[in-house]
Amino acid sequence: MINKQTRARRNLLTLLPGGVTADGLAARRVRDLARARALADVVGMPEGDLDAVVVLLDEGRAAIIDRLATLSIDYNDSLIVVHLDRELSAATSYARLIDALVERLDASVIVIGAAEERSLMDALFGQLSPPARQATFSLVGQSALPLLCGLVETADLVIAADIDLARLATALDTPLVALAMPAKSGFSPDDVARMAGDLLAAVEQPVPSLITQHARALPTSIG
Repeated sequence: MINKQTRARRNLLTLLPGGVTADGLAARRVRDLARARALADVVGMPEGDLDAVVVLLDEGRAAIIDRLATLSIDYNDSLIVVHLDRELSAATSYARLIDALVERLDASVIVIGAAEERSLMDALFGQLSPPARQATFSLVGQSALPLLCGLVETADLVIAADIDLARLATALDTPLVALAMPAKSGFSPDDVARMAGDLLAAVEQPVPSLITQHARALPTSIG
């Protein structure tokens, strides 16, 4: 289990009424400009128009607050994003991974992916344990860019199945586990869950700060 004073909670508290002091607003502006510079190239926006990228970040934060409320996910809970790709692995491996994340880390899990991965999502959801099923939510086929940015920025950890999402997580200073890229020849659910726990323990901090980026390639044997 990871500390409930999570990165997700710290990020979202800065957006809630009364949650930001004058010093906090100044620090947030510095952080946002740094993230905007990194994000501009990833999302194809001109680096010279950083204010537009900051607007994208703000739209994403507002969108994810609304979506978490709709899904009844408390922003005090730790949050892990899992990215689906049927070319990487089958539903069984993803289900085992999510089971392990929920059991070991007491996390809420949001699953994302392209619209064509909905059948994979349906298949893996049916294989989850009852506790994991209660803690798992799907945004497969629903992740418009602002919402995706807000989700990735808010998450305590992203488990990415392709380089684009990995680059987005890197730009937003979100801890990252990259699934066997670029070979895409499978992954071990137990190895991924263990790595996720180690990574979250390493980056968990008691006060708001930028998080150092971590990315690791995983063994390619399917567990």
